[in-house]
Amino acid sequence: MRPSHCVLPKAFAFAVLAGLLAAGLAFAQSYDPALRSLDLGSDVPRSPRLLGMGSLSISVPDRHQSFSLWDFAGSPVGVYGEDSSSTVELRPGSGSASGAHNGASGLEREDLAGRASRMGFELFHRDAEGSAWGATGQVRSLRADQLYDMDTEMRRTISEPEIDPIITGPFPYWHKDKLRYAVRLQLAHEHLLDDHLGNVSNAAGEFISLDGPMLRAPELFEPTESTVRRTSLGAALSYPAGDHATLALGYDAVGDRIAGRNDGIKSLSQVNESRPIGIAQATLVGKLGKSFEYGLDEKHWNSSSHQKWYFSISGGVGAIPLIGQGELLERAETGNAFNGSFRWTTGNLRLAGQYWTLMSRAVYTPQSAVDRSSFNVFLSNIYYRVGADTLALPDSVIANQSQSNAFGYVGGVSWKLERGTVGLEYHWGRETQTETITGVGPKAIAYDVRAGLEHQFSAIVAGRVGGGMLWRDQDQLTRNNNWRGESSSLGLGLTPPAATWGLDIGWTMTWLQTDYQDPLVHRSSHQQLQALLHWTY
Repeated sequence: MRPSHCVLPKAFAFAVLAGLLAAGLAFAQSYDPALRSLDLGSDVPRSPRLLGMGSLSISVPDRHQSFSLWDFAGSPVGVYGEDSSSTVELRPGSGSASGAHNGASGLEREDLAGRASRMGFELFHRDAEGSAWGATGQVRSLRADQLYDMDTEMRRTISEPEIDPIITGPFPYWHKDKLRYAVRLQLAHEHLLDDHLGNVSNAAGEFISLDGPMLRAPELFEPTESTVRRTSLGAALSYPAGDHATLALGYDAVGDRIAGRNDGIKSLSQVNESRPIGIAQATLVGKLGKSFEYGLDEKHWNSSSHQKWYFSISGGVGAIPLIGQGELLERAETGNAFNGSFRWTTGNLRLAGQYWTLMSRAVYTPQSAVDRSSFNVFLSNIYYRVGADTLALPDSVIANQSQSNAFGYVGGVSWKLERGTVGLEYHWGRETQTETITGVGPKAIAYDVRAGLEHQFSAIVAGRVGGGMLWRDQDQLTRNNNWRGESSSLGLGLTPPAATWGLDIGWTMTWLQTDYQDPLVHRSSHQQLQALLHWTY
């Protein structure tokens, strides 16, 4: 698991390698990493009910966190079996984060601020012949303010609309009583903007969430504005694997068109890339007898692409501008993810477990030195240009390989009460980062204990409450980066018996503080609010 956030300031001078490679890796998938940096990710993104129960993820049965192809694995071929009628679901949500420490003057110094909002939806029509069609999608936005150096903040804003039309039904002409198909299209557009601002100081302290003076980007080559246009086409098949199990296979062909730019006062830098990604998935869900449910899901993906660069800067009045363009580097990525979960029920007792792994490897190869359009050749030629000795030159692009290995497990138990449910879970995870240039590290570990309770006050109203304790070590290889925290949650459910609609609301709050001798007393808080309006017709 990735650390919640880092309160140490970044170094001012970034090499172009770090800037351009981070842009190529990050701004293609920037929203979710930014959300995790604010500690606003969730183990139960589709269930406000479980969020209000302390974010219990596997021990409590839930209609939106079940062992089905759609809930468990996100396979579109499972859409028809999710409900017996047509459904409309709206999923609004929001979150916020704040962090601070004591400054040298004794006043509070803000080092983290952020907020996120999301409106998701699922709309599916199901007919009597076993077919379903509709769409799922979302519109979401995020703003994250974090320290760049001691006097500067970097404010990142991200917006992303997305829609995924889906069609599924019995396979025509061949095994149509058992074999099912699904076709999925994904259209998304992400826009990212990085601004650098000065900190705001007043009698109460120093703050980065307030609007300070706008500053120039410190790095001319690192993109400050990026767009990602994603078009994906996928297909899946499912077939019964015995009387109580279903096997599904799927493949998605994803095309990301990435464009990053940095508009300076007298300069322009661009990094462009067309990145195809192939994602293969295999899923098995089912039951053993009447009491043992399980799910197994495996994903593999790979990508190979080229990044292109363009740079120009004015040489002054009457001088020839400095211009260059060409191939920057080759990027190749492979990865796989596995999730295995089960839940066993005997009487009122339920026991559940989960084991997951994640591996991602990216290899960066600079353009050949014999290619005169390569970025490294461009840098070499600058040294021989008259009057260029005052330019702030970046480092050359060099070969690198980065790899992330993560794994974890969950154990949980719940008990069905006369008018509700109580549950307890333990979550543990570890992630290790390795790079050719920097070596091993960080090596992060996180674990937490969660508890939740649901009580059915009447046939209409259900109340929920939960809480937990968590511990994190952002890097086991270094000292003084341990965190501990507590969380509390509340929830409400409305399900009128004669109505065709239902409403669930969940809210959680987490407080973090350092778990070492910290003279600056770093601390942060994070909260999330989710709702689900479900309507059948």
